[in-house]
Amino acid sequence: MISLCKETDWKASRALLFLDPCATELKWDTLSIVAATKAIDVWYLFPFSATQRLLRKDGQLDESWKKKLNTLLGAEDWYESFYKEDPQLNLFDDENMIKSVNTKNLAKYIVSRLSTIFPTVADNPRFLYTNKSPLFLFCFAVSNENKKAAKIALRIANHILGSK
Repeated sequence: MISLCKETDWKASRALLFLDPCATELKWDTLSIVAATKAIDVWYLFPFSATQRLLRKDGQLDESWKKKLNTLLGAEDWYESFYKEDPQLNLFDDENMIKSVNTKNLAKYIVSRLSTIFPTVADNPRFLYTNKSPLFLFCFAVSNENKKAAKIALRIANHILGSK
């Protein structure tokens, strides 16, 4: 897919990409390459449940998990956004962190991250559930900078996602 994005002359072409990655395997850099084409709109099935499983309640994340989240989210600021200092005093006067992000805030963070590389992103992604738990976050992003084209694409996406 990366070679297709880089080798195609996108001045006269348009495309729609459906991304359904295997768990957390999609790298943010891939999304950046797609967005840079300015011609490919994206339906992205973000691995919401897998991401939540990596976010431990106590903030004690293995370095490999942190690296995985950095690669998936394309940033390192997520830790400060998702964790806060535990107000509960402990016996040893150590600083403990606790998870402070909820489902809604995590979804907003993902949309805000997509907005850093795509000119237009639907702000109403749809949760896809399994057993009442969010499994995926279905997102839509437009890479075309043309406001008229983005408005049309967003209107269609909002109909599919269920506008607010």
